[in-house]
Amino acid sequence: MKTILMISDQSPEAAHAGRFALELARAARADLLLAYTVPATPIRKTQLVPAGNLDEPDELAYWTDALEVDEATLRGAIQAVGFGAGDVRDYLKWRQAATAAS
Repeated sequence: MKTILMISDQSPEAAHAGRFALELARAARADLLLAYTVPATPIRKTQLVPAGNLDEPDELAYWTDALEVDEATLRGAIQAVGFGAGDVRDYLKWRQAATAAS
């Protein structure tokens, strides 16, 4: 069985390539498998706190320094709100404000 894979990014050029792939598949009596891509959303290092990597000294040092907390506070914040750096930052600010108010 012959199969031609055509990957499209939904651009005009890909539409042209798709028509060509269809003609080629017909001529070769092959199956045509179509796939399309979507733009990737880059994840910056500050978007997620990689909890599994906090065992790495460099990662732990980066996050404790970036968030200005010690290891126990960082791990507690992650346990409380998850791995989103924004959520962790918000939690730490809330916790700091709550501590200052008492």
